[in-house]
Amino acid sequence: MGVVFVLAFFVLIAGYFLYTLQPVDALSKRVEIVSIEEGTRFADIADLLSERGLIRSAKSFKLYSILRGEAQSLRSGIYVLRPASSSRELIDQLLGLISQTVTLTFREGITFKEIDTRLASYGILKEGALLEISPHEFSEEYPFLKNATSFEGFLFPDTYEFFAPSSPNVVLDKFLSNFERKAYPVLRDLTAKNLKKKITIASLLEREVPFLKDRLIVAGILEKRLNIGMPLQVDATVLYTKCGGLITECANRSLSKKDFSFDSPYNTYLYNGLTPTPIGNPGLDAIMSALRATYSPYFYYLSDPRTQKTIFSETIDEHNENRFKYLNI
Repeated sequence: MGVVFVLAFFVLIAGYFLYTLQPVDALSKRVEIVSIEEGTRFADIADLLSERGLIRSAKSFKLYSILRGEAQSLRSGIYVLRPASSSRELIDQLLGLISQTVTLTFREGITFKEIDTRLASYGILKEGALLEISPHEFSEEYPFLKNATSFEGFLFPDTYEFFAPSSPNVVLDKFLSNFERKAYPVLRDLTAKNLKKKITIASLLEREVPFLKDRLIVAGILEKRLNIGMPLQVDATVLYTKCGGLITECANRSLSKKDFSFDSPYNTYLYNGLTPTPIGNPGLDAIMSALRATYSPYFYYLSDPRTQKTIFSETIDEHNENRFKYLNI
């Protein structure tokens, strides 16, 4: 009787131990970005995973790591971990035995630097890695980069799946091949110089004008200004300058009078012509709007902050009246 009781007790303990090694939530799609610094003790790693809701029991995780003989082999790094993973799967990830995949969606208008920062935050590459590569390295394979001095504008916004970590060249190739497949067909007949021009205009439209019909008219206004040597005066270029290549993730997106006088070739209030590069990565709608610029009698426009609708003017006097009416300036 005593033997049976002891066996039952050990079966119960073993069952509980195995239970605590199972996923916290097998159906969960939640992900946790976990950074493990060099030299972190495996016991502290277990406690961290428990605090983040990734394992059922830190004690069981520690014991299981010891029983596997791999408690001291867990690697430092940035990991994308899921509560849908078992302790065995989590350990395999921390040992580098399982390739991590991360699915990310990049919205239209996101900048090159913002893409680099976001990829780094998910452990896909080291921050700044993309910025060190020249587009000329890819220009033979992707002819639309022939006149490009930056990848800005050519990293097509979409949903992507990456291995973590990945090499910067593999990551760039994903973006560029998608641009080639989805955007380049409508740009293929343009010269390299004109292609860059249209992508740059599309990047301005993406940041300035939310509605397709308005984008077509604004594209026509920008083309007219370029043709007569009139400054483009696009606020988004000033924001791009102020925030050092960031827009969405800029800490302070409000613009002051001082910002409009900042000396930069990206400041279209100070310098005529287009910016040296696009100011973000436009989607297909903005690209098509740049290609199908609509003629109108207008030379000026502003955005109604309440409705986001674009308000057009033919003369500077009419434009100033609209500035007072809609912007109180």
